Amino acid sequence: MPLTTADLESAFKTYFDEIDRCISRKCYWALLHVVVVLPDVCAALESDRGEAGSGGPYMAWCKANFTGRYLSAADRYEIRCALLHQGRTTVNTGRFVSYSFVQPFASNTSVHNWVTPNERNITLDVGEMARETKSAIRIWFEKLRQPAYARKSANVERHLRWLAREKPKTMPGLLGTTTFSSTSTST
Repeated sequence: MPLTTADLESAFKTYFDEIDRCISRKCYWALLHVVVVLPDVCAALESDRGEAGSGGPYMAWCKANFTGRYLSAADRYEIRCALLHQGRTTVNTGRFVSYSFVQPFASNTSVHNWVTPNERNITLDVGEMARETKSAIRIWFEKLRQPAYARKSANVERHLRWLAREKPKTMPGLLGTTTFSSTSTST
């Protein structure tokens, strides 16, 4: 039976809830890491082998699903690599050589997409990046229901059971049995 949007929303609930928790607790650095890794997760799910591979699948997924064009798919991939693999906000190539990530402002002031041309820097609001990422994933959910995406949808359906998600786990302890959330695959 083909995947429904509800199936996909349920499968990504752990990630969407984590985004919301990061925002409500103002954990924007952690939030940034979550939102830059999610295109990898989606690209892996839609691949034949269930793996994201090199940067090509990540960039293709970003190009197909993000609606904003201030960051190219290559820009997003550079952010991902620098941040997740090197802990940096600078890159060696590309349109921008540095990225400034800011938390949302309390007022209606927005600095999202603020480019400082002479520095080749772009300032990005992490809250807006989270909103855009959730939106891109939901766009992808809808595309997976289209006949043109049949192969990718079949791959997602095949690999989705391995997507990490929270579920109760009971472990014996000194004070009896404790139940807590555990991120583990659904089998």
